[in-house]
Amino acid sequence: MSVRTAALLAFLAAACNANTTPVTKKAYDGKPPLGAPLTASEAPAGTWSWVPFPDAICGDGSSTGLGVNPGTGADLVVFFDGGGACWSYETCAAGLAMDRSYGPDTFAVEVANSLPGLVLDRAALPPSLADATLVFVPYCTGDVHGGDAVQTYQSSITGATEQWHHVGHANVMRFLERLAATWPSPARLVVAGSSAGGFGALANYEAFRWYWPNAQGFLVDDSGPPLVGDDIAPSLRNAWYDAWHLGASLDPFCVACRTDMSAGIAAIAKAHKADRIAFLSHTQDLTMSAFLEQPLFADALQTLHTAVFVPTDNARMFLVSGTQHMLLPTIGAQATGTWTLRDWLEADVTGATTWADVMP
Repeated sequence: MSVRTAALLAFLAAACNANTTPVTKKAYDGKPPLGAPLTASEAPAGTWSWVPFPDAICGDGSSTGLGVNPGTGADLVVFFDGGGACWSYETCAAGLAMDRSYGPDTFAVEVANSLPGLVLDRAALPPSLADATLVFVPYCTGDVHGGDAVQTYQSSITGATEQWHHVGHANVMRFLERLAATWPSPARLVVAGSSAGGFGALANYEAFRWYWPNAQGFLVDDSGPPLVGDDIAPSLRNAWYDAWHLGASLDPFCVACRTDMSAGIAAIAKAHKADRIAFLSHTQDLTMSAFLEQPLFADALQTLHTAVFVPTDNARMFLVSGTQHMLLPTIGAQATGTWTLRDWLEADVTGATTWADVMP
C-alpha cells in the first residue's frame, strides 16, 4: 500500500469525526521541574553519547533516550529527528511512521552516517554554532513528537490490533528535566527539526522557552509545514488531536492550532518578539504534498508566507525549487540565489540584519 493510499484511507475513516479531545489549556507557568544533571561519564565532552531514559517510551512500549554531544561553547542546539507519522490502524500498519523503537544501536548508525547533517556533523553547522552543545532527539512515537496518549488501533477488515504509545511530547518533558539541570543557562537556544521533527520543534518550542526563558531563542522548522486553516484537511487535523492528544503540546500556547496549525507560528512570534523563527522547504515537496493531501502545495506555502510570515518581524522563509523533501540533512548543498542555507542560518542565529526571506 502506498503512503498516499494509506493516508487517504485514514482521511476517509476520520472524515466524520470531530476533534473530541478536550481543551486543556495549561500554560507553562511557575518553576519547571528539574531532574538529575547528566554526569561526565554519561555524556563526555566532544563526542556523541547515547543517554538512556527509562521513562521515555517508544511506540512499541520500549524505552528510548537521547544523543548528546557536549561542546565547549555557551550555546545549545537541539534537533528533532523525523520519520513520518500514523494515527489509525491503516496508517500505522502501512508504515507511515518509520520507527516504532529507537535505541543505542540505531543511534550509532545515524552517527556513523552523519545524518541528519545539521547536528550530527559539527562541520555542517553554521560557523558560530560549531562549539555548541548538541542534542539529538530520536523519533519513535509516530506523533510528530507532540502527543501524550496510548492507542490500540483495530483493523475494520481483519480485526487485527496494533498498540502505539504516542508519547512524544511526554518524552520531551522528561528530557527537558535533565537537560536544563545540566545546562541551566545557554546563551543561544536553537530548537530545530526536519519533517515530523520540524512539526515537533514547533509543537515543543514553548516548553523549551519555559525551561530557558533568558536564552536567545531560535526555531528552525525544516519541512514540517504548519499550513493555514483548511490547507491541512480538517479530518486529518482532527485525527491527529484525537489519536495523539496533540493538545498536550499545542494547547498551552495555541488553542487556535486546533483549526489552524499556522497559528502556532503567529503565537510564538508574538510571545517571543526577540526570537527568530525560520521555516525551510522545497516549493513542490512531494512527500508533504502527499502526506497532507495538498496537491496545491506551492500555493499553500505562498498563503502561509503571505498570511503568517509577512506580518511578523521575526519569522522568515527559505524556499528552494524542487520536489525533494527536507533541507537540513544536506545543508551544505542547499542554495537559493546568492544565499547558501548554511550562510542564511548563520545570519539567522547571529542576529544579522541581512537575514530575510529567500525565495526561488
